[in-house]
Amino acid sequence: MSFPRPLAAVATKWHTSYTQEWSLDIQRQFPSQWLFDLGYYGAKGTHLLGEVDLNQPLPGAYVTALALME
Repeated sequence: MSFPRPLAAVATKWHTSYTQEWSLDIQRQFPSQWLFDLGYYGAKGTHLLGEVDLNQPLPGAYVTALALME
């Protein structure tokens, strides 16, 4: 292979990743055939793995490059 392989590493203080999801929903039907529904839904991720793409340009890099070309 002539292209470099991606580099990945794991920190020495390893934490198990997990996600939490929750929901609360309250429904009420009124005598006039109306239905009231109120809901709250949420999700949270903790210690999720993320890889940094070293080839990704910084935010605004294209705007700066286009401004210099003009």
